[in-house]
Amino acid sequence: LRLAPMTTYTVTVAAGVTDTYGQTTTAPTSWTFTTGHYEPMVHAPQGTQLYPANNPPELPLRSRNLRTLYAKVTRLRVADLVGPAASGYADPVGGAPFNEATQIALFTDRALDDAVHIDTLDLRPYLADGKGILRVEVWSPDYKGWNDEPYVHTSTLQVTDLGATVKLGPNGATVW
Repeated sequence: LRLAPMTTYTVTVAAGVTDTYGQTTTAPTSWTFTTGHYEPMVHAPQGTQLYPANNPPELPLRSRNLRTLYAKVTRLRVADLVGPAASGYADPVGGAPFNEATQIALFTDRALDDAVHIDTLDLRPYLADGKGILRVEVWSPDYKGWNDEPYVHTSTLQVTDLGATVKLGPNGATVW
């Protein structure tokens, strides 16, 4: 049974109800309680993701009961991911400077309304010709992890028109 948020309920147990231990109520008993807001939620990409360049250039982010939501986007080079072995890689030109993180306030001072909101993070300023590798971090001070610190959703997005899918597993990789 899912209860509605911010709603007052009254529960009444009639006289004569018997519990599993054989105890019977002699008179009706009632109590009232009020539910709170739904728990805060952030749904953003995590881990390494292949993001097709023909997708919309806005990354969808779902949230609920957050007053603020922030994102930080860092444009990466292949060398940032694989180290010195990629020193001969020529990066495309254009887009935001490499490794310069840009923090964005997606919204501030939103009312708690128990609705799921879909906001978007525009990736275009960080891509060169619609492609590139981005590190995206999304967080809110209202959504905390086990240590009572804001939980940061972190992903590395490879925005590409490569046209291949890579599946990694414990026994190898498959490319098709």
